[in-house]
Amino acid sequence: MAVLGESGLETLRDTAVSHLKRGAMVDMFVETINQAADSLSETLPADPEQNPDELANQVLRFHPRP
Repeated sequence: MAVLGESGLETLRDTAVSHLKRGAMVDMFVETINQAADSLSETLPADPEQNPDELANQVLRFHPRP
């Protein structure tokens, strides 16, 4: 996670630990993931024009029946 840097990772860790100490597992996941997304969105573009590896925001559903 070189993009976030050591301080960014420490911030995410501190957020997760503070929620876990309170026993708030769901809040820990939600807030830590949102915080990581906010930080990463500043440096990793979500635009396919800028980042050809960006995936489309579509859910593909495969059904076993024809």
